[in-house]
Amino acid sequence: MFARIIAAVMKREKAMSLKGKLVRFFLMLGISLLLPITVDARLITENPNSPGFPSDPAFAGSLVIALDHTLPAKCGDQSFTMTVGGVQFLFRSSTDLFNGVYSSCFPLGAPLGQGTALSSNGRVVININPAVSAFGIIAAGAECLNQATFTGSLGTELGTGASFDPATPTFLGAADIGGISTVALSDTCTSGSGRWTQIRFVPAGGVPPAQADVALNKTPSASAIGGVAPLGYSLGVANFGPDTAKDVVAADLLPPGVTVDGTSAGATLSPPPPLPASTVTWALGDLARGGTDRLALMLAAPPFETFSCEDTLLNIAAVGTSTTDPNLRNNVAFTVTPFDKASRANVPEICDNFQDDNCNGLVDCNDPACTTMCNPVFAPAPGVGPGGGGGTGGDPGSCMNLHGESFPAPCCDPFNVGAQLDPLCRAFDPNFKESDPSTNAFGYGYAQAGQAITYTIHYENIGTADAHDVSILDPLHPSLDETTLAINNGGVYDPGPRVIVWHDPLALPPQVPRSVSFSVNINSNAQPGTRVRNRGTVVCQRMSGDESALTPVEGETCQQGFRFCLQRERRNRESASVRTS
Repeated sequence: MFARIIAAVMKREKAMSLKGKLVRFFLMLGISLLLPITVDARLITENPNSPGFPSDPAFAGSLVIALDHTLPAKCGDQSFTMTVGGVQFLFRSSTDLFNGVYSSCFPLGAPLGQGTALSSNGRVVININPAVSAFGIIAAGAECLNQATFTGSLGTELGTGASFDPATPTFLGAADIGGISTVALSDTCTSGSGRWTQIRFVPAGGVPPAQADVALNKTPSASAIGGVAPLGYSLGVANFGPDTAKDVVAADLLPPGVTVDGTSAGATLSPPPPLPASTVTWALGDLARGGTDRLALMLAAPPFETFSCEDTLLNIAAVGTSTTDPNLRNNVAFTVTPFDKASRANVPEICDNFQDDNCNGLVDCNDPACTTMCNPVFAPAPGVGPGGGGGTGGDPGSCMNLHGESFPAPCCDPFNVGAQLDPLCRAFDPNFKESDPSTNAFGYGYAQAGQAITYTIHYENIGTADAHDVSILDPLHPSLDETTLAINNGGVYDPGPRVIVWHDPLALPPQVPRSVSFSVNINSNAQPGTRVRNRGTVVCQRMSGDESALTPVEGETCQQGFRFCLQRERRNRESASVRTS
């Protein structure tokens, strides 16, 4: 019997038309597509105050957004956008309340105040682009109960806060529902108000490296100072996020000749006393997003013999972090403080000392105040070389090493053991400055009033890893005419402090020399004997590669390229001086 039935079915199958077979095929396919797709979707709830939070592995290494006054919003905003870890979040109030996303924030248009939290008075929707693999938010109290709806590409999860009491918050999260692109926040009451304090999320491609934009500003205590006068600096460090900045270090690169009279707590002087310091460093530890720190430094200016009428003090400070910093341009701050000429108004002019003692612009015999016998002023520089440049003579009080470098007088004393520890006395540096007309090895030469001078600053990375965001700063001497400036290599002139700044846009590999240059005229009314000093400073902020393998500087193993560059900067100040004749 069964054999006959089977034979009949097979016979009918053979007789079925092609059209019938296709209909049956698509019917079977359609039925198979109607079967449900299983998803291991999870609603995650935790106590954010418990140890080890968050404990769910879906949130391992998650990025954090604090829903407080640091958000880019104001009272009454109906929406605002922010980007963290490459993910854009659009917050918007879907109920169009007059006071916007922050229901308890007044007056409208005012900045968010301390203690402010995101409020879902009615309903707040967060659109996420690109979608994330895990998303969670801390519910911190509501009129009834907080409620969050997570919408992913493979499913939706609804979570409700365990309590309306702000003292017992609940973390509501979702994972394994595909890419989460929308989260709706509300209260279980129809028009209730929920309070939310923190978001945690994991990007679809995994957690990217942390980033922290640290910045520095500095303010001097005086606009001009005299010799040996006190000069204070206030330094402000800030972290603009989005993440915590790890191992933050701030450093002040002292102008030559100054003396450190005091610092804020935690400062380290390098080299250490009794040697004169060239760098002051603060190890600030970790700095949270939105965090700030204030530092202070008190100096004494150099004596008049080395810091006189037309001189300026260029003071540079920098901040760095071991966390990736996406914006290095705000890591360096500088101030330029000129000599206070009024402080010398009542000082008599001394003849034959090659200085403008009373800062009236006239030197020695050229000053009517000089009533004693004196010889015509001349520059105590070496003999004149080709093109008005310097010859090969020496400069009193200095000495030269085998590389042709000039050093201060203490370095010349073979019995001064302490001087041998000073990097100024022992390190050969490929960073140097040259001028046309040329100067001798000590940086001295001659030029005429109104004559054009071309300065070229050479710099090179002598480390073992690439240097990034190298900056070159060059303040103009008051006797140089800024209206005649011709700046090469993309430098920008700031007329306020009279400083030219270059930012090298490319990474600087080891042993690859580079240079920048500019030309400028000496003032046409410059008096004979005027000394025109020009000093450039090279600063780098970050190095990549095996930074721990860098050559130790000043007897200290450098674990961060940032510190390495700062310590080397003291040797990278190169100057060239000319005297008018």
